[in-house]
Parts: sequence; C-alpha cells; structure tokens
Amino acid sequence: CPYSTMTLKNGVESAVVKAIPEIKSVESV
Repeated sequence: CPYSTMTLKNGVESAVVKAIPEIKSVESV
C-alpha cells in the first residue's frame, strides 16, 4: 500500500538528514 512506501521514504529521508544535515541546506537552495 502507498502508506508503507511513504513511511519508508520519510524514514529514510529523516535518517539521511540526521546523518548529513548539509543535505537539508543543499535542498533548500
């Protein structure tokens, strides 16, 4: 179901942003 994919993507993104805060800055720009 789409919910699982969305949650997984959110979890991965959160983990990546937490591991590399720079990514958030790059995305904002």
